[in-house]
Amino acid sequence: MLVALRRTPGVEIHLGLFPRHRQPVGESADPSKEAGYAPLAHFALPEHCWTENYFAHASARIPGFLEQYGYSEKALLLAEMQKNEIAHYEKYKAYYGYVFYIGQKPEE
Repeated sequence: MLVALRRTPGVEIHLGLFPRHRQPVGESADPSKEAGYAPLAHFALPEHCWTENYFAHASARIPGFLEQYGYSEKALLLAEMQKNEIAHYEKYKAYYGYVFYIGQKPEE
């Protein structure tokens, strides 16, 4: 789940990305609890997972993707969205990230 990692992200992030999860990880509602699970743990995906293991590969594949889909309007839009996501992450990575929540289903 995308959440704030700090209390006061920039206004652009605060208003745009966090309509529901504006509180930092420790203060936000645990979705596993909301879904009826007993919360066990949570962790934020480290920065290198995004930069080295996702964005670097995604960025490198954009030219081939555009060629494969004939530079169609939809392909160009998708490529632009990916580029914007990468730029946004680079600019605001100190303020937000993906957090994984681990919960246990209660015995019935």
